Amino acid sequence: MLPNNFFENYDKKKAELESVAKLVGESMVNERPISTFRLNDPVMHSPWRIDAIELPAPKTGSEHQEGLEHIEFVLFDEIPAFLNKYAGKPFEMRAADRGINPEIGLQLDNLSVKFHLLNLPTVVYLENKLGIDEIKDGQ
Repeated sequence: MLPNNFFENYDKKKAELESVAKLVGESMVNERPISTFRLNDPVMHSPWRIDAIELPAPKTGSEHQEGLEHIEFVLFDEIPAFLNKYAGKPFEMRAADRGINPEIGLQLDNLSVKFHLLNLPTVVYLENKLGIDEIKDGQ
């Protein structure tokens, strides 16, 4: 049983993000809610454009720290080409066959990097169109 205030900070952060972004969707991913927001004003970090933020709720049973958990990039290559290009890197492939947006992970010290085929708003759109409301690794 989760404590009553387990999601209190998650809900507070959601409300704060709604002042600078639009909530485009919330899904259950590996048994926890994750909200996706499209920023009202994208952040430009040459040559990258950051237009979406994902806010995950804490994982049950995991030590949770405030702050950046991971960063995600959309691949320009298909997954096999990407893996071939960076052969020898210790990629985490646990979610490489996950539904409409497979994920390849790479752990870098206290931060993880995740690589996807689609951007977050597109994934939320497809999940809504297809009636997908829960995602688990290996599905």
